[in-house]
Amino acid sequence: MNRRLLLVVTGWLTVGLIATGAGLTLTAVLGDTVTGAGSRALSADEVRQALETSDATPTATPSAAPPPSPTASAPSPSASPRRAGTTRVMTLSGGVVVARCSGGVVTLESLTPAPGYQVDDAERGPGDRVRVKFESEERHGSKSEIEVRCSGDRPVETVKDH
Repeated sequence: MNRRLLLVVTGWLTVGLIATGAGLTLTAVLGDTVTGAGSRALSADEVRQALETSDATPTATPSAAPPPSPTASAPSPSASPRRAGTTRVMTLSGGVVVARCSGGVVTLESLTPAPGYQVDDAERGPGDRVRVKFESEERHGSKSEIEVRCSGDRPVETVKDH
């Protein structure tokens, strides 16, 4: 009986190890296909570069509007080419925020939480101000807040990190 029990346990362990190894190998081989290459947060430099080289509004945020379908007859306002005004990329400990001022009205174009942070609250505008609060439970409840207003057509931020 002991030999039979030993064979059953060994068989289950072998099957478990093979299944785990196959899963890890498959994930490594198909990594970007399964998780999507765009699933990582952008750095401030990557956001700046994308703004400088692209005529499209950044959509690297979890709460950004989905891209228009190929069958759409008219582009949505969130997918339209750059509008007049000034765009600024602002970096704080909780993440990266991109805001645009045009005609004295500010709009939050994009927000990307830093690793370990998530968006706790966001007022995207358009309006006289926009606000974003990032929070990290991993960092003992650290909070990082930004409020952006327009000074003319230039976004001006107030940052609070605590």
